[in-house]
Amino acid sequence: MGIRRTMAHHLPTQIRRFCRRNSTFVLANLLAAALVWSAYTNGYVEDIQETFFDTRDYENTEAPGAFEHGAKHSKLQDTYSYEPEDDSNPLPSREDYQLEVRPVPVQPVAAQQIQQAAAPAPAVPAAPAAAPVAPAAAQPVNNAAPMYEQVPAQPAVVEAVVKKASATGWIDPPNRGPPAVGEANTPPPSSFQENLPDISNADKSIKPPLKDFSQYQFATNFDRPIPNEQFIFHNKLPKAGSSTMNNILIMLGRKNRFNYRKLNPHNLEGDGLTAEGPLVNFVKNNVTSWPFLLLKHHLPMDFEKYNIQQPTYINVIRDPADWFQSHYYFERFGWTRKEDDRGSFNGSEEDKQRTIDQCVEQKNDQCMDPITWKYIEFFCGNAFPCNSRSGKEEVTKQAMMKAMHNIEHNFFAVGVLEQFDDTLKLFEKMLPRFFTGATEVYHSDRIAEKRAATKTVGAVPMNNATRHFFATGPLRYEYQLYAFTRQLFNERLKRAGIQSVASPYGVPPVN
Repeated sequence: MGIRRTMAHHLPTQIRRFCRRNSTFVLANLLAAALVWSAYTNGYVEDIQETFFDTRDYENTEAPGAFEHGAKHSKLQDTYSYEPEDDSNPLPSREDYQLEVRPVPVQPVAAQQIQQAAAPAPAVPAAPAAAPVAPAAAQPVNNAAPMYEQVPAQPAVVEAVVKKASATGWIDPPNRGPPAVGEANTPPPSSFQENLPDISNADKSIKPPLKDFSQYQFATNFDRPIPNEQFIFHNKLPKAGSSTMNNILIMLGRKNRFNYRKLNPHNLEGDGLTAEGPLVNFVKNNVTSWPFLLLKHHLPMDFEKYNIQQPTYINVIRDPADWFQSHYYFERFGWTRKEDDRGSFNGSEEDKQRTIDQCVEQKNDQCMDPITWKYIEFFCGNAFPCNSRSGKEEVTKQAMMKAMHNIEHNFFAVGVLEQFDDTLKLFEKMLPRFFTGATEVYHSDRIAEKRAATKTVGAVPMNNATRHFFATGPLRYEYQLYAFTRQLFNERLKRAGIQSVASPYGVPPVN
């Protein structure tokens, strides 16, 4: 008791004495802490840990076997140039589509679609222990006007336990995220579009028309609950408003009290668009508070094979021609807030000053097929056939169709940059724990200041004749994916009771 009374009597005295003798030091530290916290809460400092302390080592030195089940480190580094991966290998044979044994139930409807669309194949004897799969009634398909490109069908084998897929088959369990690495699947042939949009005779003075998907019956479950309420992954498409989204999420993370992190290429050693190990390591060893929202350039992957619950995937898509234009000039001139171009452009001064219209007129390689920057892959995945930059049209078709399937079934929501206000309203409706107040934050003075600082400088907008060239040439499949995604997005708006405030496609916004 004597010690307790002595401490109770003398401790306040010692504290007061210390404060009197060191008042300047105490006040200076309090002022510095207040300034740092004010800057952090108002978005001027994005990450206190990264700004004021050493970068953490994300290498897992305690669990050497964490990635022994197939983690890959791609040679493709997540830089701003997005160089294509080597694709010198020929197309795989049908045997390469054989999938591993996974005790996952087969969707009866998908199985029936594959069986009806596949070419006649020799009968495959069923295993004695396997019970027959009773197919559900298939949805009627309008054969007179199919919505997707038809490709040659190959025999498909459907079993109750052993999953197999041919080049035209897609068998996937419901409510799962993007497929695992190595699962080379594409949607059922009944969903393939017959032709790309014919805009050869369209008026070149206006934007090229989009493929009409208004009559397409989306198989999306619009009442689907959030797949994973604790882990949201925005695997951001580059040059599609991700810097603005980052600034919004910084402020929303503090307002709505969730753990938010943006990962840049330098944050994780050995990282890349298709590398799985560094990202899995980060989530397992460095995410300590939930719910968690991650913003990162990364191709979709399967977290479940690493014993991590599949995150809820979201993204934002952009008009392909505008996306290309932003990439093209950013590589040359960078952002408003930074005078250099990050050293990503290697060429002469003449090349640097060449506009996109001149690039197309001169048939410069950068504007010809194949375009090296990745677009479809961010919705398709990180394995064949998702390398749509291979220059092989058949691969690009399959990648587009797989991306459509993922957007329709596996992504929880994909917004549209040209309808960004609508996108934020939809995200607020579908993910209120994270995005409540997003529209208000987006229209704040702070975000307006940030947006002005991250605009690409030196951009000379392409004319609509150049847009038609891209829509019918190098970006024809990107445009088809964009049209499909935008139609699905507006269908979501309609079902959510959200009135769009955006201008229709092709109509210039009112300033």
